[in-house]
Amino acid sequence: MSQKETTSKIDRQREVAKRNFRVKFWILDIVTIALSYMLAFWIRHNVGGLVYSNNYLYLLLLMIPTFLVLIRKSHFTHVYQKFGLKFIIYNFTQLCFLGLLIMIAFIFIFKMDDISRVFIFVFFVIYIINLSILQIYRSQSFRNLQKK
Repeated sequence: MSQKETTSKIDRQREVAKRNFRVKFWILDIVTIALSYMLAFWIRHNVGGLVYSNNYLYLLLLMIPTFLVLIRKSHFTHVYQKFGLKFIIYNFTQLCFLGLLIMIAFIFIFKMDDISRVFIFVFFVIYIINLSILQIYRSQSFRNLQKK
């Protein structure tokens, strides 16, 4: 094998590894949204006696693509190698606040009057925490990928 073929093979392996890395975290983003939503619903249901409504399911189905688009277009999920936890949490708080405004707009547009405001707040807090933890994990995974 020549030097050029070896280099192109290594470049292809790196591209495949980066693509797999991105796909893995897209799936984790979806799981994070759904788990945060379900945890917020469970907390609100068990603590406040929230009554189930199909509007909660419809709102979840609206929020998953909305948050995915926000996450992908905002570039907040870039791997921050030199920034600390405060910077990551600040950026994700901004992202979640915009998502919260969109969620509230969906509630008013589709007249989902039975969605609890406490539920929305609990989801907001849980999602910020989960997204920050996921970003820290993403940064660590990216560093390990770079070392290899």
